[in-house]
Amino acid sequence: MKQKYLALMEKTLSAYSEEHILRYYDQVRTNGLKEHGFPRLTANIGVLMCHGKVLHLKDLFEKMMDTCCYYFLKKRACNEFSVREIITCLMEIEACGLFPKKKTDFWRNQLSQIDLEVCYHRFSRTPDQMEYNWGLFTAVSEFMRGYIGVADTNDFVDMQIGVQLTWLDENGMYRDPGNPMMYDLVGRGLFHFLLHFGYNGKYARQIDEALKKAGLLTLQMQSVTGELPYGGRSHQFLHNEAWLALIYEFEANRYFREGNFALAGQFKAAAQKSLADMEKWLSQTPITHIKNHFPPDSHFGCEVYAYFDKYMITCASFLYVGYLFCNESIPSVEIPQKPEVLFLSQDFHKAFLKNKNYYVEIDPEADPEYDCSGIGRIHCAGAPSALCLSVPGAKGAEYETGDYEKIDFSITAGVKQGSDYLFATDASTKYTLVDSSCNDHTAMVAYDCSIPESISVKFTCQLLEDVIVLTASSAGTAAIMLPIFYFDGKNYTDIAVSENSISVSYEGYVFTYSANGRIVDLKQNGANRNGVYKLFCAENPGSVTVEIQAKKVS
Repeated sequence: MKQKYLALMEKTLSAYSEEHILRYYDQVRTNGLKEHGFPRLTANIGVLMCHGKVLHLKDLFEKMMDTCCYYFLKKRACNEFSVREIITCLMEIEACGLFPKKKTDFWRNQLSQIDLEVCYHRFSRTPDQMEYNWGLFTAVSEFMRGYIGVADTNDFVDMQIGVQLTWLDENGMYRDPGNPMMYDLVGRGLFHFLLHFGYNGKYARQIDEALKKAGLLTLQMQSVTGELPYGGRSHQFLHNEAWLALIYEFEANRYFREGNFALAGQFKAAAQKSLADMEKWLSQTPITHIKNHFPPDSHFGCEVYAYFDKYMITCASFLYVGYLFCNESIPSVEIPQKPEVLFLSQDFHKAFLKNKNYYVEIDPEADPEYDCSGIGRIHCAGAPSALCLSVPGAKGAEYETGDYEKIDFSITAGVKQGSDYLFATDASTKYTLVDSSCNDHTAMVAYDCSIPESISVKFTCQLLEDVIVLTASSAGTAAIMLPIFYFDGKNYTDIAVSENSISVSYEGYVFTYSANGRIVDLKQNGANRNGVYKLFCAENPGSVTVEIQAKKVS
């Protein structure tokens, strides 16, 4: 499996032509280092060379490595992220003898001269100053300087970690501002990195206990497609599942050491499932860094900071950590697939329903800058993730959607008032959990949705073995919003609408939505990170039910 990590790293790097890399190097040489995409690119070229790959880039790599180490001593350029990358690369180079000792000693000497205030912008200068994930990246970078013996950083690292640990929730999940799901993984992945390299400071036990608790939860949260839950910034990028895989690899090792081989094998299987999702996207032509097929230079689905040169190679960066954590002696074990209902803490306010075929994620308090409330994800095992819905739309989305409109859309309940519909998507809607249950055949949750300027509506989601059943009930006419996938940036879906049903076909699968009431075209399109959706709803007086089912058609 280690070879799988290296192969995916090499595939990621292949998204950069040699001309692209030269152009990037010339840009940095002319304008100076500005961010961490370039050091990540440098480090991953170096690691791959140490494993006998891309050796034709050796001379260019040496210049890139010189440039990174030079700028660490001159300016803040998101070096919080980069120093760790360059050090692990240097360790690989020293281990395999890729460059003479005189050269590696030169790089070591450069790293030994790092001045905290010159190199880094964000770290805790007092025990009560929180700098969130950037501060944790700084702590890890400084820990690695200590690890290779070029600085004494123990006290600094302990202070950073002491501050960081105050920001974990009761489940050990990391609360970056807005509580985005990706940055929960980032924070915990960095703690994993510290423990993997032998951190044994005064917070080691506290870190390990938190990671163990959160790790079990993360195993439950994985989608049937291998993906991490949606929510918040930096989502739907290929590097997301690389983070997920490295966490699973670390936890697989934990339980293997403890002798719990069944659980260790389940974590190993989860890591393999995440890699399979990444491999699918890395096999596309051209390779993109986000899960859509719009041209990379359109920035579709990307925040302003999430451009190709930074976030494409980030995928390889995190795959390398998974490679480091990977224990090939652990065999995978099938993960139990009985129905589950799972709730996160109030900080992350998520609910999940899951069985062997389907996965439903509900966010009743979505961050309006990235998502809207309701069911934001329904995945079917084997089916394209975006075909039903992988992330909701948001009118306040902090990412690019080109000429397509940003509006709130999810799969959720609503009511009809006159000729208008009011849906439980707005941030001012209050979702109150009123029921949940789970048995050997069914998982269910029910919410009372209080929509502003409207009567309340009860929204129930029931997950059966081969179908999802949604019900909305209210006085007057009840409705359920149905976003239907339409365009991925390259290909259109095939949508068929009748009075009581909709079907949408794409990449060999079809999702069918069957209602006990009337299907209404809302005459509106909306965009999320994956593409464009046409908005429909099902309506019926008093109560409306929609059954959602996916089938493979070719």
